[in-house]
Amino acid sequence: MQLARQVALAVLLLAAVAWALPSQLPWAALGVLAWFAATRLRRKPAPLIGRVVEARSDLAPRGEVLVDGAVWAAIAEEPVRAGERVRVLAQDEGVLRVVPVGVYAPEAERRKP
Repeated sequence: MQLARQVALAVLLLAAVAWALPSQLPWAALGVLAWFAATRLRRKPAPLIGRVVEARSDLAPRGEVLVDGAVWAAIAEEPVRAGERVRVLAQDEGVLRVVPVGVYAPEAERRKP
């Protein structure tokens, strides 16, 4: 009687695993892919410093710039009108520090956050 109970439990356990594994495997794979993508994106930020982008709004000194179709908050060292091109000097916590294209920015200033 004890052996029959153990065999029945083993069969039920195998049946449960055989049913649950195929139904959960795609979700597990999706979770692993999402984790991989998130960690990879976190490790390699887009190189924005030095890029020339367009001012979406007037920057006096705060405003917005357009980078590859995405809107970023920005701070300009000199007033900039919407539509003008600016160069990114630094990126600090989602805010870009920019100057109008053609404005000289010493190398030491580019390293400041």
